Amino acid sequence: MDSTIENALDLRSVDFERAKAQLTERALATSKQSSFWALFDYDPVDFVETFEELGLIAQTFMYPQEGYRVFLGRCS
Repeated sequence: MDSTIENALDLRSVDFERAKAQLTERALATSKQSSFWALFDYDPVDFVETFEELGLIAQTFMYPQEGYRVFLGRCS
């Protein structure tokens, strides 16, 4: 899967439950050893447990004007 920011999962302006569902869908569609970007307009710390449950490893970068960009890799 293409991991460029243009192919990011944009979760800005999406409520928590819908964001979690979209994140789950993308994670399940991502093969092992692949990755993708997720964009949040709030601190994604609330998703840490979800990342772990989905077998994702996260590295977070913060861009104040654009929100949070989280690079997620699928390890299992």
